[in-house]
Amino acid sequence: MELPPDVEALSEILWDDEQDLAHYQAMVTQAKSFLERFRWCGGVRALYGGKAIPGVVAVFLAEITPGETGVDQTLWVVVGDVPPAYLVLDRAPNSTDALGIYIENMRRWVRAVLAGESTRGLIPVNTEPTPESAEMLASRLDFLEREIV
Repeated sequence: MELPPDVEALSEILWDDEQDLAHYQAMVTQAKSFLERFRWCGGVRALYGGKAIPGVVAVFLAEITPGETGVDQTLWVVVGDVPPAYLVLDRAPNSTDALGIYIENMRRWVRAVLAGESTRGLIPVNTEPTPESAEMLASRLDFLEREIV
């Protein structure tokens, strides 16, 4: 598989700081665990690293073994100090675009929650849809846009 220009093999990613390395390794584990909890994922064959701030957010390109027919074998997964999510590659040719789409989808969830609307049909978020959680997520999304995207 040809990797996007802003994605590389995990073995090629080096961190100068041991704490950053530990945070990043935890995010690798988080990404694998997140995908493998879905029945449509028969396992993660490979992960490749994209945009990341260790302990804050990481975007990975994942090659999976589908557990069901009709499942994409390659997905983006976003994890960190934000709600985890997976995204298809259709609109995101690289990890920067994947993070932008993640932010866009999470902002839809924030707007719906703050407006008192249903979040059904929106990206799943692993927290209660309360104004407090929406405002906290909005703050994190602002940081990601400012610092990474």
